[in-house]
Amino acid sequence: MSKPLGAIIILLVASLIVGWILKALDLDAQDLLLWIGGFADTLMDIFAGFLGWAAGPILVGAVVVVPIWLLRVIWKKAANRRRSSIFPPLGYYNIIFVRYISPKSTIPFHHYS
Repeated sequence: MSKPLGAIIILLVASLIVGWILKALDLDAQDLLLWIGGFADTLMDIFAGFLGWAAGPILVGAVVVVPIWLLRVIWKKAANRRRSSIFPPLGYYNIIFVRYISPKSTIPFHHYS
């Protein structure tokens, strides 16, 4: 059985079982959707209240934090540019390693028992 077909069968069986349980509890789809809608409205109200409460402090903090972060990013880029001009790129060392230490090379290997 393919994975999508198996997932569809599992979803159908789970839906059937949950449907039987909800029917036994005397709940129908319309009541359930109304409850979910009310719950979503409540969550949106809570989220909007939080944004209203936090917007001022977030903006004031951003006035300080964002310029410091920007200077840090610029400083790191400049340091990486200076470092990359001194050392060759990382791929260079991989080429040297592969060229001089190949699987056919004879490197002494010690077994510790």
